[in-house]
Amino acid sequence: MTLRWAVLLLLLWVGSGCSTVRAVRLDTGDESFVVTPHEEEEAELEAAELEDDEFEESLVELARDVRPFHNPLREARELFGVPARSGVYRYETRTRRLIPQGPEDADGPHLLASYADEELTRAYGQWCARKSQPGDCLRTGG
Repeated sequence: MTLRWAVLLLLLWVGSGCSTVRAVRLDTGDESFVVTPHEEEEAELEAAELEDDEFEESLVELARDVRPFHNPLREARELFGVPARSGVYRYETRTRRLIPQGPEDADGPHLLASYADEELTRAYGQWCARKSQPGDCLRTGG
């Protein structure tokens, strides 16, 4: 009796596995698309190849549809869930230290905006100094 049930269960399992429809669901955040690929019985399948100029034309056309961001860094942080860090720092690879840079210390290009968590960074530096490891004692800078 159990053999019959096992065979019936196996046939049911194989039958349901072979009868599923292939579908790809694309979720863009705003809306969701379902694409079901179809194959013709006697159609030849071959790899699609693009010439360089065809690829560039397609890329230019698609780039026109991209919405430009007012603040790309903030948008990327929100998208990936990365908290905003503040300050401008210089990392010395030889000593493995992260050194905060003020506007007077920065050589070359530097950020002009002031940041909200300077107090946290200062407290972190003081904590590292109390542990007799000045700079970036937890090596969070890289």
